[in-house]
Amino acid sequence: MRRRGFTFVELLIALSLFSVGMLSILQIFPINRRLLNQSSYQTDAAFLAEEQMETLRSLAYSALTAGTYEAKATVPNSTGTVYSLFQRSTTIDYINSSYAVSGTDTGLKRLTVTVYWSEGSVNRSYVLSTYDYNK
Repeated sequence: MRRRGFTFVELLIALSLFSVGMLSILQIFPINRRLLNQSSYQTDAAFLAEEQMETLRSLAYSALTAGTYEAKATVPNSTGTVYSLFQRSTTIDYINSSYAVSGTDTGLKRLTVTVYWSEGSVNRSYVLSTYDYNK
């Protein structure tokens, strides 16, 4: 008389296949976490760049002098959120009609905000640039 059910060998094979599958799936979680962190840092950097750009765009054209407006430094805690991981620099350049950097004011300026941060041993940056003209 033959009994219905699984033999010990069948059970071992099923468990080993299940274990291999689970290990494969579990390897995805650290990768997902790393990508989630990268996305979060990129979003924060974009916010900090936009924040600074809005400050610059609120100034009159004559108030935007060429040179380094904000040296590369840790972002000040102005919004109540800690951004000590990030550094930001802002430069303003005179631009000529060919969109090349010029030594004199031709009525066009390029505003560039760069946000820097580190993810482990990898240094990253986000650059936001726009033009302002003499109205």
